[in-house]
Amino acid sequence: MEMQKSIGLRGRSILLIAIIVSVLIGLFSWQILRIEEDQFKTIVKRYASRPASAMWAEESEKALEALRIRVVVISILTAIAIVLSSGIIVTILVKRPIDSLIRNMKAAEHRDYKVCFGANRTDEIGILARGFNSMASEFERVRNDVDRCHQKELSRMERMAALGEIATGIAHEIKNPLAGISGAVQVIAEDLQENDPRKEIIAEVLKQIERLDKTVKELILLARPQEPHKVPFQINEIIKQVEAGIQQDGIKQGVKIITRLDSSIPEIEIDVEQMYQAFLCLSMNAICSMTDGGILEIWTNFSPLDRLVKIYFSDTGQVIRGKTGVFKPFSSDARSLTTGFSLAITYNIIESHHGDILLESKPGIGSIFIVRLPVKEGSYA
Repeated sequence: MEMQKSIGLRGRSILLIAIIVSVLIGLFSWQILRIEEDQFKTIVKRYASRPASAMWAEESEKALEALRIRVVVISILTAIAIVLSSGIIVTILVKRPIDSLIRNMKAAEHRDYKVCFGANRTDEIGILARGFNSMASEFERVRNDVDRCHQKELSRMERMAALGEIATGIAHEIKNPLAGISGAVQVIAEDLQENDPRKEIIAEVLKQIERLDKTVKELILLARPQEPHKVPFQINEIIKQVEAGIQQDGIKQGVKIITRLDSSIPEIEIDVEQMYQAFLCLSMNAICSMTDGGILEIWTNFSPLDRLVKIYFSDTGQVIRGKTGVFKPFSSDARSLTTGFSLAITYNIIESHHGDILLESKPGIGSIFIVRLPVKEGSYA
């Protein structure tokens, strides 16, 4: 709305000054030309009374030539004066503010967002200046917010690192006594008769000890993730190994397992053992969610355009209630698993391979995890 009102006070001042200067220069030139015209008339009258002669014609021609030269000189000087005055006006009222804007923009490029200029102007440059000042202030606010978030994230990471060290120490302290307890319980179990009712209790104790041992191992792995030892490998081969490993679990749960493998997928740099663990976790997550049976589909796809290998794990099981914290340890958003670390470890493995995991989950349809892994340029035809 402000841009549509008028050209502003400063703009009107520039226009008015330019008009006045041009008029004054024009009047000055017109006055000089009037004088030259009077001189020309005087010359004509002077020679009009004389008889025509060659001398008169020559003198008249010289006078006219001198008059033409003076007119040309006056016109050139007038044009130069108008250009100079316009240049001075433009320099003072336009170029200097623009130069100031450029300097402030360069300062903003170096993250100096406290620059400010021309806020009191009422013309278009003033509108531009206020817009730039507002943008710089917003950038300053956003930068402060980002810095605060960065500091909070660093503090959180430091706390998590400290907690990881503590958790690792505790896990090691638990692991050794747990192994001793398991051994002692197994010795007791061997002394019991097959029909002894305590045999079933001992078996359940051993099962829970095994579960705790697995949790402790995963806690150590989560707190101290191993660096991947990458080698060129075919993703489809890992999917085949996973399919073979989960067949019995699928049969027990009444889950039908379907795989569709894209034969055009090139070899990619991965840690085979870690990737097998990640895919096995996602598959078991799907099987455990289908308590009344269902379908688990695993398929692969290669997209040369974005250089990504995609692995899909689709199930018809329970819906995942939330997506934001599903990869956090013991997340309440995740579906029930044997331990609360599996998806968190899977996420870390995929991330260490510079990939990511997407999740889609809809009631009545099921959930699908999409693993995306990058392919090096030139590693495929």
